[in-house]
Amino acid sequence: MSNEDASIEALRAVRAVWASRSTPADVSITVEMRRIHEIAAVQLACERATLKNFEALRSILKRTEAKIAESRTH
Repeated sequence: MSNEDASIEALRAVRAVWASRSTPADVSITVEMRRIHEIAAVQLACERATLKNFEALRSILKRTEAKIAESRTH
């Protein structure tokens, strides 16, 4: 098992324990903190984005649109 796999498994275990012991207030606080961190992460990503990043996003979008179109025909 790689370090990354072990880290993911550890996070899953912690999340499972936390979820079993959390209160609605805990969940609300967690959601609020995630919102704050995720907004900051998006702002940094936008500030640091390069043309190469946008090209990669366009490529991902085209592949996604093709898969959606393909799934609609089946």
